[in-house]
Amino acid sequence: MSALVVGAAVAAGTLIIKPVLASGPDLLPLTVTNNSGRSEAVHLYVLGTDIRPGGKLGYVNQSGTFTAWSPGANPPVAAPDVSIAGPANGSSVTLKVPR
Repeated sequence: MSALVVGAAVAAGTLIIKPVLASGPDLLPLTVTNNSGRSEAVHLYVLGTDIRPGGKLGYVNQSGTFTAWSPGANPPVAAPDVSIAGPANGSSVTLKVPR
């Protein structure tokens, strides 16, 4: 049916087609499963660059909030521990990652 509609529109005059960009949710779920067979604690890190102008480096917490790294200081300030507790062996954890 859509082919007939396009054919009729072309026959009638100019056809303008605009692409539609698909967009997912603002927070994408990311599931991490630990199948290592080890009993040690696992820590996850989600590091990246903000897509807004300036593209600041930063990290994402488990709920999906992006936090830009604070600027350097003199004397240097220790970086915060931005690890997320990972799953135990045989378990999974779902993180939310900003689009």
